[in-house]
Parts: sequence; structure tokens; C-alpha cells
Amino acid sequence: MRKSKSIAAKRNAAIKELEELELLAVKAQENETKVLEDTTDKIDEICKENNLFCGAVLAHKDILAIMELALKTPETENITMKFKLYFNE
Repeated sequence: MRKSKSIAAKRNAAIKELEELELLAVKAQENETKVLEDTTDKIDEICKENNLFCGAVLAHKDILAIMELALKTPETENITMKFKLYFNE
């Protein structure tokens, strides 16, 4: 009986610790999202102030090249492309 109470107490403590860790993970994700949103807003503001466009201008051949690259790349790898800045003229 004593042993089962000790095990139950350890189980409850582990569950509580897991819940705390899950809460920390959620807060960390929210903070990361906020940083990304704030950074995006700053970039948008800089672009607007300087008459710039930050993004990708894609022709049909560009999209086809990206699709070809995606088909050749293993699913476990991400495909990354840097954005370029363009004047709005």
C-alpha cells in the first residue's frame, strides 16, 4: 500500500511537470510568432518608407523550376529561397 502511494505521488508529480513544460512550449511558440510578426511589420514599414517591394516576382518558368526542384528534393528537406528587394517603379 505504501509503495503504491509513493508511485502514485511520483506519477502525479510527473504529470504536473509535464503540464508545466507543455505550457512553457505554448508560450515559447507564441513568443516566436510575435517576433516573426513584429519583424514582418518592421520590414513592411521600411519597404513602404523607401518605396520598395520585398518578396518574389515569379514568372511561369520560375514556378515550374520551383516545382521541379520540389519534386527532386527529399520530403525531409526544406526548400528555401531568399527574397529580393525591388523598387516599386
